[in-house]
Amino acid sequence: MIATVTLNPSLDEWVQLRTFRLGQLNRATRFLGRYPGGKGINVSRVLHELGNPTVAFALAGGDDGKILSHLLTAQGIRHVFVTVPGATRNNYHIQSLSPRALTQVNAPGPQVSQSALRRLQQRLRAVGASCRVAVFSGSVPPGVSSHVYARLIVSLRRRGVPAVLDASGPALAHGLRARPWLIKPNRQEAEELLGRPIGNVKQAAQAAKALTEQGARLVAISLGAEGAVLACQDSA
Repeated sequence: MIATVTLNPSLDEWVQLRTFRLGQLNRATRFLGRYPGGKGINVSRVLHELGNPTVAFALAGGDDGKILSHLLTAQGIRHVFVTVPGATRNNYHIQSLSPRALTQVNAPGPQVSQSALRRLQQRLRAVGASCRVAVFSGSVPPGVSSHVYARLIVSLRRRGVPAVLDASGPALAHGLRARPWLIKPNRQEAEELLGRPIGNVKQAAQAAKALTEQGARLVAISLGAEGAVLACQDSA
């Protein structure tokens, strides 16, 4: 079983407009849907579609947290939620046809306490030997230290569970020092970690190898339309 951890999940609302006018009333031509969101939850959705056992762990609150749970249940995805005060955030995706563009508005999420994090960690520990790998992915909610992923990675490694980390900023930098099995930064995130630009695939391969020297066994750097680079210390 693969566990995913989403500290700041969301309900993703998609609408379509003919055109988007800033500062004016915009009427949607179509409501495209509401989906369970957050990077870790997205990983569990894909794993489930591929037929792999998965459990999505998350912090959720309010009526929107209940809707999120209902949507995952409807999709047949096992999940374990720790309830927090406040409401799970809504993220908005606005597709305009002229000009053809996607505008995204992401909310910060509810404030999260240390006690809620401890409850989440206890439930992760309870998974025990049935967990082959844990995926930590997405933004850190308000009130949570940027060291949170590093602490969770160390806690699970003591139980023999390897970790995949897909985060950004200080949360990624601290998490890398905790020696996860794999990290997956994009080009910009890898540039921030190394303090140098990545101009092409060859430089991305060199950057991925350099990041393995900072703690990760494997590094995958995604490059948008150019694909991705996967590296260990010896090869890419």
